[in-house]
Amino acid sequence: SISLLCLGSLILSSFDASSSAATTIRSRALLTYIDDEVLAADWPPSSIVDKVVDDRNRVAIIAVNCAGLRFADNWANSLLAQNVHNFIMIPLDNSTEAMLSEIYPEHTVPMLPGVDDGIAKFQSYSDFGGNAFKELTSTRPAFVKAFLDAGYTVLYNDADMVWR
Repeated sequence: SISLLCLGSLILSSFDASSSAATTIRSRALLTYIDDEVLAADWPPSSIVDKVVDDRNRVAIIAVNCAGLRFADNWANSLLAQNVHNFIMIPLDNSTEAMLSEIYPEHTVPMLPGVDDGIAKFQSYSDFGGNAFKELTSTRPAFVKAFLDAGYTVLYNDADMVWR
């Protein structure tokens, strides 16, 4: 069996957009650049995600910037070592998108349209626990919501975890 070695993973299988949680997510000032029009576009692209989801439409996702590429590579390799192929990596900047698309093309979606301008300043984890890191990690709900709205069951992971 597969066990997750991480604290802080977020498991979501449904999301009621009319709930107070959705209102809280939408009201967060840090997510103002990810609006409903952007999420309404074909993101995440079904042409990519549908090729990796399992027979129950489940997918594990991470969002990663250039500073977390080594973590993302380790995470992907830990999944593949367990014969888990239903995962997607979401790049948070242009250089990360280029690298992930080259190494894991079938598991990398394009950046969420309009996000790069909003989070370009988050290029380092050296501020771990600081304001910049908190702003970066606060983008997660928008990514998870986009996958849920597209009909997928989502397991959000942090890039610094492994599966065994």
